[in-house]
Amino acid sequence: MLYEDAGCVRFAWKELLGSGQPGPQRAKTITDMLARLKQRSPGWELLEPEGEAPIWALCTAAVSAAPAALVLKGRDGMGEHGLICTPFPIDAGGCGHDCGIQIEVHELDRQAVVVVRIDPVLLDYLKFDSMVAPPVTAGLPVFLRGDLPAPVAVSLALSYADQAESVWVPEELQGGRDVCVFSHRQEELGRASENHFSTGRRGLYG
Repeated sequence: MLYEDAGCVRFAWKELLGSGQPGPQRAKTITDMLARLKQRSPGWELLEPEGEAPIWALCTAAVSAAPAALVLKGRDGMGEHGLICTPFPIDAGGCGHDCGIQIEVHELDRQAVVVVRIDPVLLDYLKFDSMVAPPVTAGLPVFLRGDLPAPVAVSLALSYADQAESVWVPEELQGGRDVCVFSHRQEELGRASENHFSTGRRGLYG
């Protein structure tokens, strides 16, 4: 949904992770420090991070902070918007409005691949709160692929955290390893592994 006034806590990423670009092994640090932030700021509803952070760190923080929501910036043809990243409803019917974001699910090898495609001409973040996510079979690991602006990736990670065994995002959007941003097995959080899908499949799955 669009930004609204609410109890909001702001923090800089360097407060949680220090300077430089942290690796996925710091995911547990994010969850621990957010827990302490919650204790210091009871009743907060929104969390607005300052500075740059990789997608895996944003998704890890969002899942850890729930039910409080991250406020992230999204840019479309109308400019920059502050977006409250909450879970998209799960609905096989798809998005009710054409907001330039297409989401598909492909299930294979007991894994679900959620592919996001964005049309930059049609992209309209004013319709962000009308988005829905397609269902996946409960208990599968979910891998996010394709075009992943931070607000979309975070909301999808939140959408599938309730029903997935685990949720993974690319460490680098250009490819490389997958990073676990949520798992029912705590030791898996922050684990990075080589992409589970062959080079031949990457044309379809991103």
